[in-house]
Amino acid sequence: MIPYLIVALFVGVNVPRVWSADPFYERLLREGTDAYNRADFIQAIRYLRLANFGFLEEPALFAQGLTLLALSEAKIQDLEGFRETFLRMSEIEERFQAFSEAKILPQVRDEFERVAAELISSKTLEANPAFAYLAAKKKASRLAGLSGRAKRRELERLVEENPGELLWSLTLAQWHLDEGHRDDAVRSASDVLSSDPGHSEALLIRGTALAEDKKWASAIEDLTNSGKAGEGARQAEGLLRSFIALERWQQAAAFLDSLPDEIRSTRSLRGLASQVDRNRKRVAADSGASTSSSSSKTGLEDLDRVRAIIDQSKELADLEEAYLLALRVTKIDPESKRAQFLAGEAAYRLSLWNEAAGHFRIAGVPPESQPNTAFYMAVALYESGEVKEAAEILRTCLPNLRLTPFVESYIKKILGGEGSRSSRNSP
Repeated sequence: MIPYLIVALFVGVNVPRVWSADPFYERLLREGTDAYNRADFIQAIRYLRLANFGFLEEPALFAQGLTLLALSEAKIQDLEGFRETFLRMSEIEERFQAFSEAKILPQVRDEFERVAAELISSKTLEANPAFAYLAAKKKASRLAGLSGRAKRRELERLVEENPGELLWSLTLAQWHLDEGHRDDAVRSASDVLSSDPGHSEALLIRGTALAEDKKWASAIEDLTNSGKAGEGARQAEGLLRSFIALERWQQAAAFLDSLPDEIRSTRSLRGLASQVDRNRKRVAADSGASTSSSSSKTGLEDLDRVRAIIDQSKELADLEEAYLLALRVTKIDPESKRAQFLAGEAAYRLSLWNEAAGHFRIAGVPPESQPNTAFYMAVALYESGEVKEAAEILRTCLPNLRLTPFVESYIKKILGGEGSRSSRNSP
């Protein structure tokens, strides 16, 4: 049974005046519309069939009449009549784009497409040049009722069976992103981009996945090129966080200022916005600052604050604040080993491996009294691809490291079968 959903939507449907059409047939179209509004579908069909006979030379009016006629036939379950009317609509759409250009209410147009997708077979739709797009809508509506693995299997089947249809690869990429499968999201979005390198939605999905995987530079490239990063909170967070991670403060500030209030005010963006605003103030303050005793005092206070944050909080926003504080001090006093070690540790806890390794290298090998710091340095070097150097640093702190499953996992990665022994300290 086709649900009767759109009677009210037809109230006020007006037949536009087309002077070349016979007024008699225009009147029949209006009467057919009125009958439809009253849910008198039998009478509507009588009027509309007569009206359509007079619109053979008026494609736009013909499309209006056929739309109402098809829906009336669907309401009384005349499925054969609906299919015949649909085929007539297909002919005038293919020849004149009559359905596309006719002044049909959007709600009515949507209902016709929905019913057609429901009643016309997928094979018929796919072979129909005028309405082939409804086949994809039909498949999409079937997907809406699926979830979890069933939805994934159906999407993968659609991708395999329709290799030239980008919609399904794109939909699969979005599903992977929503489910937290970042690598799979990148792979499916890349499939779309291999066929259409400038596809904005695919760039948006891939860029968001890359940002959440902390691949900042690549994320910035995709999200910026998509031109849509500011249209959703998740995507905006990914781009803004990437700018901040790479210390592209001017770009971060410009992007933040371009965001609409409803995006900027979301919880995830507020914390990042605070970081950008704090940096603005620091840049303004540092522009006239010198490395005087007062600056040194401020630097020491900042480092104490960094140490406290690292020791007391595991929240990402707090750790980002700690890193930015330490980074500020390293710029004022690059020779400060304490600042470099703390900046390296904060970057390590944020998985910013290259940044962490850079700070540790400037500071040098940590003394034996700081085995945890040496471990952080070894891990950062290893994750940055410097395996040999990581092994050398790790050996210096092994005797003083307290073993945990996490520490042991990196010892195996970096040193292989070499042994270790525990002590009092723990990362």
